[in-house]
Amino acid sequence: MNLEQATILSLLGKLQEKIEYDSNDMDDIYEVEVYKVCMDTYSGKRLYLAQTNSRVMNWKDAKTYEWQFNPNGAMEFDSEQEATDFAKQYFKNFNKWYIYKTTSYR
Repeated sequence: MNLEQATILSLLGKLQEKIEYDSNDMDDIYEVEVYKVCMDTYSGKRLYLAQTNSRVMNWKDAKTYEWQFNPNGAMEFDSEQEATDFAKQYFKNFNKWYIYKTTSYR
């Protein structure tokens, strides 16, 4: 199948992706506790702080950040102290943020 055929099938919703997993690859995935910087909207929905610039490979190198509803794209910190230190340094006049503890897979 060439790219043109795959594109047409994809647009028609008929492209079936075949994913094969090696059982050895699954051993490398593990669950870790992570911390995310969050805030709540007026309606009570949680927003997560994220770095969405595709040109920046690591969020630590980014200059700007934005709030998003998707927790998967949020920045993940290894410790609560690291997340708190970052938030205190980044937010000079905003204090409605909090640290949310969750799990992630790596």
